[in-house]
Amino acid sequence: MLIVCFLAFLLALSNVFGAKAADYVNKSDVENAKKIFIYEVPKKVQAEKKENSDNKKKNSNKKDNKDNNPVTKKEENKSQGQNQNNVQQTVKEVKKKTGEVDLEYRNVKDITEALNGFFGFEVIGIDNKVIFSGDESKVEEMKRIIKSLDKEKEQIIIKGTIIDTSSNLFERLGIDWSINSNNSNATKDNLVAKFLNGEVSIASIFSKGGRFLGIDFNLLKENGDIRIEAMPTLMIMENEEGELKVTEEVLVGEKKTTKKDTEYVEPIFSEAGIVFRINPEIRKINGIKKILLKIDTEISNFKLTSSYNASSGAKQKNQTKTTITLNNGGSTFIGGLKQDVSKETIRRVPVLSKIPIIGPLFKYRRTNREMRDIYIEIEAVIQDKT
Repeated sequence: MLIVCFLAFLLALSNVFGAKAADYVNKSDVENAKKIFIYEVPKKVQAEKKENSDNKKKNSNKKDNKDNNPVTKKEENKSQGQNQNNVQQTVKEVKKKTGEVDLEYRNVKDITEALNGFFGFEVIGIDNKVIFSGDESKVEEMKRIIKSLDKEKEQIIIKGTIIDTSSNLFERLGIDWSINSNNSNATKDNLVAKFLNGEVSIASIFSKGGRFLGIDFNLLKENGDIRIEAMPTLMIMENEEGELKVTEEVLVGEKKTTKKDTEYVEPIFSEAGIVFRINPEIRKINGIKKILLKIDTEISNFKLTSSYNASSGAKQKNQTKTTITLNNGGSTFIGGLKQDVSKETIRRVPVLSKIPIIGPLFKYRRTNREMRDIYIEIEAVIQDKT
């Protein structure tokens, strides 16, 4: 009984689903009889899809051709570069303005060299005028800077004392020229330190005479062991070079020329002696004015011999260069310069020495050669503006 009921149930289900499937089956087509739920895409939709696909292919082909074309690439790059330049020009574009300042004290060349390119300004100088061109917003600041640099220069009085002594005189007298010393009285007894501090001046010692450091300078002068060659004084503007010269023209040779079978002899003179060049500069150290001196010293002489036949002479030269810092009113000492001096002494008996033939018997001639030491004291004082 149960089996009969189950079979009847299956038969009913098959009838129901069989009717549903038959509605979707193309019964005229035997081969497709088993296909169910067939869906046919509308022709309009298919046409639209095909058109979209074709358009995509065309666009892709155009892009590939454009990328592979060098002319097209060049035009694109050029266009991009122009756009970038336009942006940069817009960013960098500033208003420019020209300004000028008349200088009263300083050299135009020094100012233009120092400030050209500062803040991006172009700076030139004409006569005593500084002309500059640049960012309009910084013109006034540039003017203030130039005016702050254009300050009045100070002047320094340089006093030189040139001392000629016999060889190694100060060493023989036991004077200590060293700056450093191990003894406890170094600051008090050191002579160079006193010169640098302005406590001692050779010029004042010789002008007053008497004794100094236990030495009788009057006696040394009388014996010829020490003498003052010159005491020149010079006023120099700061950062400018001054020159002190104590020289003489020396006959060093002769120049022979022949014109129209006539021989002419021209004497040749050259300058020899003591020359020192000084360039002072004022600096503030810990709020105190100091004087920086650049010193170039030269001592020259001519050594003449019987075989001499040159146009410029056999010149002997000693030269020293140094840079030192002094207190206002201080002085420094330059030593170690030696000079070979030849002296000829002639003594004669009046009247008898002028008699022909026998006159030389009443004459006395002697030539002495001596090494002399040259010391130069340089004192520097800042000129009071008042």
